[in-house]
Amino acid sequence: MTAIPNARSSTTLGATREGTGVVIDARGHIVTIGYIVIEAESIEITTQDDKTYPATLVGYDHASGFGLLRPSVPIGVKPLAMGKADDVAQREPVMVLPAGGRDAASLAYVVSKRKFAASWEYLLDTAIFTSPPTMQWAGAALVSREGKLVGIGSLFVRETVDGAQQPGNMFVPIDLLKPSSRTSSRRAAGAGRCGPGWA
Repeated sequence: MTAIPNARSSTTLGATREGTGVVIDARGHIVTIGYIVIEAESIEITTQDDKTYPATLVGYDHASGFGLLRPSVPIGVKPLAMGKADDVAQREPVMVLPAGGRDAASLAYVVSKRKFAASWEYLLDTAIFTSPPTMQWAGAALVSREGKLVGIGSLFVRETVDGAQQPGNMFVPIDLLKPSSRTSSRRAAGAGRCGPGWA
């Protein structure tokens, strides 16, 4: 993603950004974490077979932090099943799937599910916190041991448990994706890569 000139978000997030996205319907709409794509002048997505396509931002939800993209053409990504955050319990193993395929995947554990409040007026009633951390968290898919999508990566955090210094990641529950953004099949797809410069 390349930001518009003089974008306010460029001060903290940079003028170019990269992350992961997950296809959520047959038309190829992709959900990612919104800060990757806000104030975008241009957006490109790159699939696991290294094909790159232009995309447009078609929605941003301030409440959840999700951003919704639409590729210019069908991208033919094999779907994953959509799950619910309630499907994963504390101490349960999960897979974190960022861009990069199997080599980039990592195993983590749910260490807590609790309220998250940020200084930029962002509040989640039940965020999912995992550890150990991945350093490719932005937009990464959180997948249950049943192989279902349960969250989208948002942050690296130093406290995954209240009052304890245990680094990890915070994921936004996929349940917060508005029903109007889903298809009747409730299917999701594997991680695609958002942003310029992917080869």
